[in-house]
Amino acid sequence: MALAKIVVEKRSTSGVLESITPIRIINSIVSRQGSRSVDTGEFTVSIKHDVAENDTIKYIQDIVDTEFLTAIYNFQANDMDESGNDLDGDDTHTVWAEPNDSGNQKRFRSNYSAKFDGTTGKKITVTHPAGSASRNIGKLDFSGQFDIVIWATSTSNASGSATATDATNKNILFSKLDNSATGSGIEIGAKFISTNQWAVYAKIKIGSVTTEITGSLPASDGAEGYYMGNSLPRLIRLRRGSDDKIVLTINGSDAGTYNSQVITGDLSNTSNMIIGSNHDDSSPFDGLIHQLRIYNGVALTENQIQIIHSSPPQPMTMKFMGRVYRIKDNMKEKQLSCKGSGKLLLQTNITTDILGSTKTGELATRTNNDTVFDAGQDIHEIVQSIIKRTDGDFKFYNNPSPNSLVGEFIAEGNFVSIVNVLALKDALTFFTFPRKVFVIEDHDGIGTDYVFEGATGSGYDISESGKNDSRTVNDIEVIGRLKTLPFKDTGIAGVAGTTYPLSHNPINLTVRKVSDDSIYTTYTYSFDKKTITINSGSVSTTAVYAEYWYEEITGSSALYYRRSDTNSITEHGRYSKKIYLPQFTNNQDFDSWSQIYVGSNAKIKDVNERVTIKSPFLINSLRENHKIDVINVKKFTSDTNGIKSDMIVKSIEWFYPEGKTIINCGEYDFDSFDYDKDTSESLSGLVSTLTKTKTA
Repeated sequence: MALAKIVVEKRSTSGVLESITPIRIINSIVSRQGSRSVDTGEFTVSIKHDVAENDTIKYIQDIVDTEFLTAIYNFQANDMDESGNDLDGDDTHTVWAEPNDSGNQKRFRSNYSAKFDGTTGKKITVTHPAGSASRNIGKLDFSGQFDIVIWATSTSNASGSATATDATNKNILFSKLDNSATGSGIEIGAKFISTNQWAVYAKIKIGSVTTEITGSLPASDGAEGYYMGNSLPRLIRLRRGSDDKIVLTINGSDAGTYNSQVITGDLSNTSNMIIGSNHDDSSPFDGLIHQLRIYNGVALTENQIQIIHSSPPQPMTMKFMGRVYRIKDNMKEKQLSCKGSGKLLLQTNITTDILGSTKTGELATRTNNDTVFDAGQDIHEIVQSIIKRTDGDFKFYNNPSPNSLVGEFIAEGNFVSIVNVLALKDALTFFTFPRKVFVIEDHDGIGTDYVFEGATGSGYDISESGKNDSRTVNDIEVIGRLKTLPFKDTGIAGVAGTTYPLSHNPINLTVRKVSDDSIYTTYTYSFDKKTITINSGSVSTTAVYAEYWYEEITGSSALYYRRSDTNSITEHGRYSKKIYLPQFTNNQDFDSWSQIYVGSNAKIKDVNERVTIKSPFLINSLRENHKIDVINVKKFTSDTNGIKSDMIVKSIEWFYPEGKTIINCGEYDFDSFDYDKDTSESLSGLVSTLTKTKTA
């Protein structure tokens, strides 16, 4: 049994897909770095496999065997397949239940889900052949053994009708059905029995013969056979094994007395696969679909179903997708080094050429064909527009409520720096799913029920923790696009050898005589000290005035901010930083960003704590920005009961087949990469401010 595999995708030089090949892994290390850096994958495979540089590698890791996994949809704000076969939805479904919202507060509360409201037109369609590619014609094969497994939650007050001919008699989750006279196929859902009572249901059709399986209702509300009516997640399964029995179960148990039928024959067809409704969209589902699994060629074992039923929900099955950039091989093995699919997006330097004049599909507006976004734009709309022009294959989802800027925004710098600037303005964070989905969420994290305890026998090693001051800032100077204004200093007596103060740091200084406005040259000046000194050799006293330009660092419209946090300085010492922030053009946007950066609620003024959790098994239920509780009574002696609550997951590493997971939460363990990156950014900012006003 293989809990992980990679799929190698080859394309021609013109980008046309040529082949998809699953490959057994000898060894692998996959690292998801969140917003810190590009994800990476290191894979060791047999030398016999045809893998070349620039091939796409997809790493699939699951809680049960991945060999016969044909399609899996986790519905994390997208309808894409994570099996490696790219049996994707049509990208028309736009309604997603967000983590911890009013209808998604139970088992799947830390994940997104596909949301349906019982009305037509909300279905997800997977075209046949899926993706319009001939290579996928045989992928959805129901001629022999198969297994369809669905996690779903119904709306508690789902209405219906007991009339068998009424469309509201059914509430369909899955359909792969040709309903013509000679057609065949499958539909799975629920059937209305009485008010708030729906039994699990399946329809199997081969030509003129249609078989319906309806589960029995339980004696009491909440029992296993009870599907809809109480808003609880249910695991619905329809399988056909080697004995040709088609069996309908719910939560791992038989759905009723007549839940199985022996049905032979090919159930495959060329109709589209529908998720969230039936074949003609007349019986739409009302509720949430959390996950859909399809296996062709095998029926899962009962033990595997119990694992799916009892394991915490996973936000993603495909943990990595990226390109091979280096191959090392010996006589037996190839070592593949890969960088994640977000590499192009995250490392792109945004310019006028990148954004261009094409604006199709952008949510934000740019009046001119440049990098300047019009005033008053929502932050998430600006990010979406930049993504659209940088890598159009990326899908975008924004979780928090929109927040608008006041002034124009200039998209200057690399993509990550721009998004980080916008994210901090609204206290947001971002991450990407491997199938190229960019998600923005609140930086406070997504709540989960997960607790990791470093007690004896737990298996978790929580011995590593510490504090890192690499990103600590409690004394900050932020410099924007400073306006240059004209100024005239008068009252300079011009006494030889005397130094006179100027009102501002002078740019393009000119000194003139008061008597005739002619240029006066017998002086020196200090830009940084804001002074002018009359040469000691001057033979006479000559009254003069100074004309110059200066950069506005005070006043209601100044794009300049200076602040220190005295409490943090007292506790940790002074950590100073100067930031050049050219993207904002309005003082309100500029000041609010700066205040958030070192505000009373900003963690950046504190020395941030890091905790590393080492698990002796693969953990599939976590992703970046999830919040977890970490317990170590012996180590966390300063915390109540040794509990560190709501620590945010920052990065995750998986080791296969070793079966180990390393989770970093609270803060990254910064290394030379981060120091070099920060130094580079600091030098870049310094170059931009060499002629700018210096401050104490």
